[in-house]
Amino acid sequence: MNYNYRTPLNPASSEQQLMIKQQRRMARTKLAQDFCQLLNSPNSPNLHWNSTISDLMEVVLLVFQEGNIVNKTGCPCSFRDMATEICNKLHVKQPRYARRCANQATQRKGVRQCSFLDRYLFTMTNNNGDSLLNQYVGR
Repeated sequence: MNYNYRTPLNPASSEQQLMIKQQRRMARTKLAQDFCQLLNSPNSPNLHWNSTISDLMEVVLLVFQEGNIVNKTGCPCSFRDMATEICNKLHVKQPRYARRCANQATQRKGVRQCSFLDRYLFTMTNNNGDSLLNQYVGR
């Protein structure tokens, strides 16, 4: 198993804070692109999600907040539509209250696991893979 040291995100200067904001913005954009690519991939019985349902709903919420995923008519997709579509594609049972599940996942108070976006950003800075979301999707 490979272990890496993750430096704490406690920037002292405003330049460091600006750099971290830019990195997070880039990570959100890349995540939305990877998510859209996953939504457009053909249905397969072998696709499945390798992480928690909370992580998946957090991804849907992050992509929904970006507002870049549109349907056939050009209107932004709703959170519910994206959650239903991705759960069906990845053969995951959709939570009854998906939005609440996603909101709780983004807060993660009292849990030693950081947000999905922070983990995605960490992977993005340490790995130059094409689609980083694919490591969470089993094929």
